[in-house]
Amino acid sequence: MCGIVKINKVNYIPGNILKISHKQGVSQMKWGIQRGTHLAYNARIETVLNSEYWNDILANRCTLEVEAFYEKDGLFRPKAEYRTIHLPGLYQNTNASFVIFTQSSGSLVKKFHHRQPIIMLEKDKEEYLKYGKLMYPLKFNRDLLKIAS
Repeated sequence: MCGIVKINKVNYIPGNILKISHKQGVSQMKWGIQRGTHLAYNARIETVLNSEYWNDILANRCTLEVEAFYEKDGLFRPKAEYRTIHLPGLYQNTNASFVIFTQSSGSLVKKFHHRQPIIMLEKDKEEYLKYGKLMYPLKFNRDLLKIAS
């Protein structure tokens, strides 16, 4: 699960307006997509392809660039050689909103939560955004993280 991200030393939560990258460029969108009576701010990568819930926006890929994210009491940053990481997801034009993909946690995050966001580097972002449909599995870069002190 991903419920708090850090961008430019400021913490953001679902419902905040954030800058996302997508195939057409960059947009300001709200973190969290309203689906019926449910507000979703994360989407499980293992089930998103087989779910009618997301079918209408599968081609709408986006990434959120962050310097860190929180899982319960743990703050996770990219390792020293990387300044930021990208969290991939999907966006919805009609409501100008987006969700972040999550996966089962790697060993570092598992101590804090059983889910974590999928993590990409800048070099992976363009390849991810250029495809029209979601391709699974994405590269799972769990080894890019460290616990922030």
